[in-house]
Amino acid sequence: MGKMRYFDLKGAPIDKSAWEEKQQDDEYRIVRKYDNGAVRAFVIWDGCEDNTENLFRDMWNLFHAEVWNYDRDGRMKEDPNEHGKTFPTLEAATAWYEEWLTRWTAAGTREVRNAKGTWVTEFVEEDNQLAPPSPEEMEA
Repeated sequence: MGKMRYFDLKGAPIDKSAWEEKQQDDEYRIVRKYDNGAVRAFVIWDGCEDNTENLFRDMWNLFHAEVWNYDRDGRMKEDPNEHGKTFPTLEAATAWYEEWLTRWTAAGTREVRNAKGTWVTEFVEEDNQLAPPSPEEMEA
């Protein structure tokens, strides 16, 4: 294995002290999170790689998934198929997260008009107990 190297969320190199500081910030480190009382899924930024001699960045493990299923007593059990999966980029981790939620929860996509009036596809996390309240919910 090579020398440990450190990267930010976008994959840009950073020094070890910046990486250590970012590792203390859960708002930075936990990039996606979902819990509906039946399943819980996180995407976590690890941001370090010791196999950087491998020129194929898509083989690096800068992010990982943590997935649990709740049993009938409300205890969380690691999902044996998904917990610990790794991803080289934020885009790959986000794609996995959205696909997994679409498959196993009420989350999915919908068509909405953007500010320019163009129809775009938007991902919606239904029943996410960990999501911050929407502006509409805060006004109510």
